[in-house]
Amino acid sequence: MRKQLIASLVLACTVGLAGPRVAAAQEARADATPDMATMQRQLFRGHAVLAVRIQRLVGMGLLCRVLSDEDAQLIQANAEETADYERSRLSQEDREWAEAYLEGLQDGAFRAADLSRDISPACERFAAPGGDLVKILTWTDRPQEIAPGIRASPRTLP
Repeated sequence: MRKQLIASLVLACTVGLAGPRVAAAQEARADATPDMATMQRQLFRGHAVLAVRIQRLVGMGLLCRVLSDEDAQLIQANAEETADYERSRLSQEDREWAEAYLEGLQDGAFRAADLSRDISPACERFAAPGGDLVKILTWTDRPQEIAPGIRASPRTLP
C-alpha cells in the first residue's frame, strides 16, 4: 500500500512538472494558426467591452456617491487586468489594433452617456439590492450579497 502511494505521488509530481512545458508548446503551435488569432481577437473584444462597461458603471457609482474612490480604483484595475491579459496574448500588430479598438469603445461609451438629466431614478436602480452596484463590487474580490443571505458570484458580469 505504501509503495503504491509513493509511486502515485512520484507520478503526480512528474506529470505536474511536464504539464507546463507541454501546455506551452501546444499554446505556441496554436498561436500560429489564423483561427487561433481570430479567436484571440474575439476574446479581447469581449473583455474590452466588459472593461468599458465596468468603467461606465464605476463612473455611475461615483456620480451617485454610493461607491468609494478606493473601491472604484480596485474594480477598475481588476477589470483592466483581464483585458490587458487578453491583449498580451495577441500578436504585436493585433496589439496595436486592440489599443485602437479599446480607445474607440471608451470614446463611444462616454460620448453616449447623458449625465445632464436627473439621475436620481438611475441611482436608485443602480444601488438597489441585486443591482449593478453589487455586481461591480464583486470585482473588488470581496464577498457581496445580492440579497440578505444570498452571496453573489465572484466577479459577476454587470
